[in-house]
Amino acid sequence: MNDKRGRNPHRSKYSTLSFICLTLLLVTAVKAHIVEQFYADFSQANGSLILNFDVAYALPDTRNDPEAPQPKRSWLVKQSDAQHQRLRKEAVTYLKSYIQFQVNNQPVNFKVSFPDFDQKPYPFIKLLNQGAYYTAEITPILPDQTPQKLAIKINPGSSPNLVLAHQIAKQITFKTIKPSMILSLELEQTPPTKPTPEHQPPPPSLTSLTLISLGFRHVIPDGPDHILFIIGMCLIASSVRQLLYQSLIFTLSHALSMALVISDLFPIYTYSISIYIEALIALSIAFIAAETLFLKQSIHSKPQLTWRFSLIAIFGFIHGLGFAGSLGSSLQFLLLDNWIPPLTIANLGIEIAQAILIISSYNTLLYIKKHHSVQLEQTLRTTSAIIIAAFSILWFFQRLP
Repeated sequence: MNDKRGRNPHRSKYSTLSFICLTLLLVTAVKAHIVEQFYADFSQANGSLILNFDVAYALPDTRNDPEAPQPKRSWLVKQSDAQHQRLRKEAVTYLKSYIQFQVNNQPVNFKVSFPDFDQKPYPFIKLLNQGAYYTAEITPILPDQTPQKLAIKINPGSSPNLVLAHQIAKQITFKTIKPSMILSLELEQTPPTKPTPEHQPPPPSLTSLTLISLGFRHVIPDGPDHILFIIGMCLIASSVRQLLYQSLIFTLSHALSMALVISDLFPIYTYSISIYIEALIALSIAFIAAETLFLKQSIHSKPQLTWRFSLIAIFGFIHGLGFAGSLGSSLQFLLLDNWIPPLTIANLGIEIAQAILIISSYNTLLYIKKHHSVQLEQTLRTTSAIIIAAFSILWFFQRLP
C-alpha cells in the first residue's frame, strides 16, 4: 500500500530503523579510549619485532580494564629493579598469550628481550603522551634453513591491534593485524651485508600515500569518537559546502594543537590536566549532538555560522590534543626524529576521512528528505542526536579519573 505521493510507508519505517541501528552500531563500538593498539618495527632478516609495549598490559589489575588510566613514564622510572623484573615477567606472560608466529601453518616458539635494560639509566622511550613503555624485542626461533615466509597471528580475545612498520625497498608501509587475523610476511633468504661507514644506506622513508592512509585510518575505522563527532556535526547544517568549511576549520584547529604539543610549546601531557582530555572529547560530542535538539533547524544566519565555526575550532583544538597523544606518539615511535612533516601529511588523510563522512551522512539525510518526507528526516536527526548525546554523556563520566 502506497501513500498519496506514491511512497511505501513500510519502506520509510525500514529506512528509519536501519538509520537508527547504524547509529547504535557506531555508538556501541566505542570504548573508553580512541585507539587501542601496539606499534612494532618488523625485521625481514630474522622476523623479529621491536615492539612499543604499553606497560599497562604487564599489570594484571589494568590489562583487562579498558577504562584504567595508562601509567606514566615518570612512574616507570621510579620503579626498583625488583619491580622491573616482575613487570618484565608479566609482560612476557602477556605477550606469549597475545602473539603467535607460524611457519608453514605450524606455530614456532619465540623469545622476548628488553633492550632498555642493557644500560643505565634505563632509556625508556619518551613519547608525547608521556606513557609508560618498554621496548620489547620479540624474536621467533626459526628452523636452521630460513623459511621464505613468516606468519604473525594475534590471538583472539580483547587484545589490541598490532600495527607493523614494514620496510620494503627503503620505504615503510603499515600493516594492521587485528585479533584472530594472520599476516604473512616475506623473509630475507640471505644474511644482510653490513654497510661500511662511507656507504651507509639512506634511511627508510614514509611515502605521502602511506602517511595519508595512516591519518585516514586514525578516523576510519580506528577513531569512533571522531566519527560520531562528524556525524553529529552533520545533523544541523544547510549545505555540504558549509559542512566542509567546518571540517576544514576542525582539521586546522586540531593540527595547530598537535603542532603545539609536538614542538613542546604546549606540553599538555606533562600536566595533570591531561587526564581530562578524553572526557572533554566525549563532552564535545555530546554538546554538538545536543545543539541539534535545541536549534531544531539548519544553520543559516551569519551569527549562527560565526558561533558554529568558533565552537568547531575550540573542539578541534581539544580533539587535536587527543590525536597528539595517539597519532603523534605513533609517528614519534616509528620515526623518532623529523616526524613533524609526516604528521602534517597525515592530517590530510584525516581531512579526507572527514569529507567522506560528511558527504555520506548529509546525502543520506537529503535522500530521506526528498524521497520520503521532511518529517521522517527530522525524526531521524532528533533520534540520532539523542542517541549520540546520551552515549557521549555516559562516556564522559566513564572517562573521568
